[in-house]
Amino acid sequence: MDYDGVNEKVLTDLAIGSNTVQVLMTADRNGFFYVLDRRNGKLISADPFVHVNWAKGIDADGRPVENPEKRPRKDIWARDVCPSFYGGKNFPPVSYSSQTHFVYIPTFNICMDEVGRDTGEPKKGIFFLGTEFDAGKYGPAATAENSWLGIPWRREGLGVKEEKPFVGGALSTAGGLVFYGNMDGELKALDAKTGDVLWRFQTGSGINQGPVTYEAGGKQYVAVASGRLVGPPTFMGETGKKLVSSTMEGATLFVFELPD
Repeated sequence: MDYDGVNEKVLTDLAIGSNTVQVLMTADRNGFFYVLDRRNGKLISADPFVHVNWAKGIDADGRPVENPEKRPRKDIWARDVCPSFYGGKNFPPVSYSSQTHFVYIPTFNICMDEVGRDTGEPKKGIFFLGTEFDAGKYGPAATAENSWLGIPWRREGLGVKEEKPFVGGALSTAGGLVFYGNMDGELKALDAKTGDVLWRFQTGSGINQGPVTYEAGGKQYVAVASGRLVGPPTFMGETGKKLVSSTMEGATLFVFELPD
């Protein structure tokens, strides 16, 4: 199901009980958010951050307790597997704020059907996957949320919901803001505590990259690349075609100076 664990790792120190623990955190494509003691690799927690049904949980050794009905097999369909092969999140990075102690995660609400197939011999220049799939299936409550930004807000019924998936990566700042962009081309600045949208700017094309911030000449700037994603949505079939056609092409770098 392509849940390769390539997602970025966040290092920080967390207060756990009466101790301060050096941890490694990662929001994995398989839908679970892992917290490990980075001194010895011991698993501290592993909880779902999106709708997960392919596994019933993570055991004490860190291995998933699989739901056999959701494992694709040759010529036997696994239906409504959540998350899809895009994962609970993909390449857009999370951001951890040492002020709020929140991890801001750009997530997917996409499930899939999949079946293994004998597709013959590989042919040069053609995908050889050995499978058929429908990755254009939105998950629970899809009319309201196909992507989320900010998991603590989600649990509290606040925060940011996006109708279209593939939001850009998150950037949290010491000024109490979180920046990110969406497929409609909007760059947004949110209140890091409440998730309220404080500012937005329309760039004209989809934003799927993470914004960055830097200082030059005593001024702070926020920069973001605008140019909508094409490749990954095409795996969603007709749903992906509609997603791509709903946004304009673009290739522009926007830079904003932050006020003093």
